[in-house]
Amino acid sequence: MKKAEEFIADKTFQNWANNSNREDTEFWDHWIAQHPEQEEEIELAASIIRGIEFKKVQGLSDSEIRSRFEMLKQTMQDERKQRSAVVINWAVVYRVAAAFAGIAVVGFVLWTSGFLGSTTTYSTDFGEKAHITLPDGSGITLNANSTLSFTEPWDHDQPREVWLSGEGFFNVDKQLKTNPPETTDRYVKFIVHTSDVNVEVLGTEFNIHNRRGETRVVLSSGKVELTRPAYSDTTRIIMNPGDLVKVSERSNAFDRYRVDPGTHTSWIEDKLIFDSTPLTDIILILEDNFGFKTRIRDPSLMERKLTGELSVESADDLIKALSIALNIKITKTDKELVLESH
Repeated sequence: MKKAEEFIADKTFQNWANNSNREDTEFWDHWIAQHPEQEEEIELAASIIRGIEFKKVQGLSDSEIRSRFEMLKQTMQDERKQRSAVVINWAVVYRVAAAFAGIAVVGFVLWTSGFLGSTTTYSTDFGEKAHITLPDGSGITLNANSTLSFTEPWDHDQPREVWLSGEGFFNVDKQLKTNPPETTDRYVKFIVHTSDVNVEVLGTEFNIHNRRGETRVVLSSGKVELTRPAYSDTTRIIMNPGDLVKVSERSNAFDRYRVDPGTHTSWIEDKLIFDSTPLTDIILILEDNFGFKTRIRDPSLMERKLTGELSVESADDLIKALSIALNIKITKTDKELVLESH
């Protein structure tokens, strides 16, 4: 029997927990299905990697939330001090975390600074979003089933760097260097890393969608530069407002399109805007953002397309709207959807 500590130390398991590598996800999905007796240790390990979950509920004040969170953080720090190596008594952490079991979730924060250096990670579950303010004041809206991490502290004159898996909308503040040169590089760069591409900006608004081995960047305002770290320095492109650029793990090419940025950022306001969008693409949203598995009983349905705006305040609202708009029958059983003709 594996312990939670062993799972947490495994890089491929970390990738599975954060849904950041397709091959690792497939491997662990299969492994977990074959080892149901490990469910408790796996859930504990995944919760530590993804984060301890917090949300304000009725009757619980901000000060109470902060107090409980500080108690959890202090417990982690005390455990670290008691050992020469970085080893955590996961049972103690789990017992403290259990004190928060009555607190609902809208997004959660893993304070790794207590036991994994100075890295902070924010993650969201299926159907959830989180609004994050970074150390420099820049704002990020993190979509469902996504993870954002960064290391602190941020030096005023060094690039500000974050790592994204999933989808996020960025509103980046310009930051002037403490002692800027007279000519170039007067501002501190902001860099977003995904599995496919690095996105460099100074101050701008843009959306990054990183799923299924592909990254899509849509620029709302300002200017950004994309580079491929795995390729030569010549593999780069400058984006202008209204550009959508696709990058995949299988190719070093940039595919550029002109789009309406609002169509790709409407999810921030709990809306989805479709423009002759095929059902195959809509199914990916149901799977990636809400965690559903889908089955299509009538192959002819894949030819249907949708144009219009739908509310996505909840998965049930989206399913009902899709059923009406596309004139199809959608049956939901737990986390599986079955699509068929009426």
